[in-house]
Amino acid sequence: MARKKTSPKNPYEAKNPPRTPRALNYEEATRFCECGAKMKVSYETVPFTIGGLPDVSLEAMTVERCPKCKEENYLFFKQARLLRYIAGALVCKDTQLAPDEIKYLRKFLDWTRDKMGQFLATSGEAVRCWESGSAVVPHAEELLLRMHVVHRFGLRIDVDRFTRLTYVNYPNTPMKLVVNVIEAVTED
Repeated sequence: MARKKTSPKNPYEAKNPPRTPRALNYEEATRFCECGAKMKVSYETVPFTIGGLPDVSLEAMTVERCPKCKEENYLFFKQARLLRYIAGALVCKDTQLAPDEIKYLRKFLDWTRDKMGQFLATSGEAVRCWESGSAVVPHAEELLLRMHVVHRFGLRIDVDRFTRLTYVNYPNTPMKLVVNVIEAVTED
């Protein structure tokens, strides 16, 4: 079945048409729901709920939806790579980490609050306060956390970025991030 070509709504789409995942073609992904109806596949922007980051969305996410019973399945390809991409975006942001972002990085590192506190030469209670937003992370501890994530996972970043981080008179606002799933998992 041929797709009807429509003109793009913005000039960016004309130069950069949306890509579909290489690891999945429509016929391979389409399955049948438990109710017996054929699942419809679409590529959508969805909130990133599994990471606990309310301001992160996943663009071009593969979604299977049953037209009959409305069941939805989100198909993740190379999930570990996607989570690593998001962690890399967080450690490279120019502002102080928000409480949800600190919690995400702690879970990404597979650390308990006590283990993170021990690594940062503080207590697990202090980490709990940072994650709840009742205390601000000191600059040195945040910088050490960011550098550890970069080192442990071999992320490629601009090293000079860390020397430019100055935390003077700004709130620890969460980063608004829209991650293109396809670009995140195909990046080398």
